Amino acid sequence: MTKQEPYEDGTNVPAGTKFYGLVQRTTDWYLPHQSTAPANWQEKWARLRTRFERIVDERRPLECVLVQTRVPAHARDSVNRAFLQGYRMIQSRGGLSREMSQLFTPEGHPLFGAFPIRDAEGKPMCNSVGEPFALRFGLFRQFTLHPKLHDSNESRPLPVPELTELVRDGMSLLYQLPANVAVSLWRNWQSGFSRDRSPSEGLWLDALFEFSWQGQPGDPLYAKRYAWLGSVSIELVGKGLFPRLPDEEILPLEVPIPHENGYPMAYYSRLPDLARASVAAIDEILERARTGATTIQSGDSRTSKNEETMPTQRFNLKRLGQLEELLDIEYEKLHEFEKAISLADGISQKIALRQQIKRDLTPRLRKLEQEYAELLAGGVRTDEIPEAEAGVLITEVADAVAKIEEKKPADVPQEMLRLLTEIRGKLDEPGKSASAKLKVTLPIIPLISSYEMELDTEGFVTQVWRKARDFFKKVVPRNPR
Repeated sequence: MTKQEPYEDGTNVPAGTKFYGLVQRTTDWYLPHQSTAPANWQEKWARLRTRFERIVDERRPLECVLVQTRVPAHARDSVNRAFLQGYRMIQSRGGLSREMSQLFTPEGHPLFGAFPIRDAEGKPMCNSVGEPFALRFGLFRQFTLHPKLHDSNESRPLPVPELTELVRDGMSLLYQLPANVAVSLWRNWQSGFSRDRSPSEGLWLDALFEFSWQGQPGDPLYAKRYAWLGSVSIELVGKGLFPRLPDEEILPLEVPIPHENGYPMAYYSRLPDLARASVAAIDEILERARTGATTIQSGDSRTSKNEETMPTQRFNLKRLGQLEELLDIEYEKLHEFEKAISLADGISQKIALRQQIKRDLTPRLRKLEQEYAELLAGGVRTDEIPEAEAGVLITEVADAVAKIEEKKPADVPQEMLRLLTEIRGKLDEPGKSASAKLKVTLPIIPLISSYEMELDTEGFVTQVWRKARDFFKKVVPRNPR
């Protein structure tokens, strides 16, 4: 009998708590329960299966490793990837991601958690009287592909670039599933995700692992999840997006894996043969269609009952105008601080003013700019963004990121490093137009910019943020469609 989890998946609220979380949806949002399939969808999957089988027969197997990192993760420095030592990486790409969200009661009032969650700097996130905010973790994923270790006698060639093409085709077909199959696959993503922010090839890998975690030992497609420290790994328990460490009494206490109430900072999972896993996933898709897949498998009903049903942030011209007014006020405050710093007599006074910016101005400015950038990106379709101008801006973004990576100070915040890694992954993603890359990176740019302001760097990303912001303001239609 499975032991009842103490918390709702990925949160600090007790199991059984009714809550809502706010999701900022863009115009390209994918919702599994609204998925539709063409008449010949099963034939398309059958043809793709045949192509994957050919890879199984004719090419060396590639192992796929997923690493999912929690947001926030204050102890991320202690989590290196020792379990990948000795492997030769063939490819790396990003996967699905999700922002951290605050949780509310069904009536819309803020909830409080059973324990405090720490921010990226390790500080508990609580109100002024020490009550922990109720939060749900965000996440981001990274996939790496490797030849198997100790297969030096394998004479078959590696399956690239053929496998890359098949993975991309699998991603396209995922958006053409019947709703019942899509819901059963994406049971941990019932509130959906952005198509543009989902890396084109990574989504098929996301689907493989989502299927593998729903399986049982002995199934053709099955994988476990592990937290690790150095060379030691511990199997996690749970069926949701955020499995937890086993109870303390069965943990080897000499392995201090960083965690918060059992939630590790990151975990990994392996599929030993990507092509074989793909064949098994297609078989599972067709079988679920044949048998009429249910929304959630038996025993997992808790994973979806608290999906985000609070009104979500779609493109809203009125809100866009409100944000512009609020940002003008914050920018004026920043300008006054900058003048005060330039006029300050001593270094201690300058440091005090910069600390005041970090404490009193940056958090609100960061929040407003992120919402503003998400609204701008969500207010225009990719095909409405001029490709030539987008290409120029993407080049400037890449140059700015490279400069800040080169010149970043030693005390750079871990969250800023994560953002730099995330934006680099989206910039380097093959097969995407400059317009698509600019649309998905826009909400990340002001977050990096806000850290530049705190660190008093040369503002490489800040300059690009202003250009990209003004560019989108011209492109976004100011009249209802």
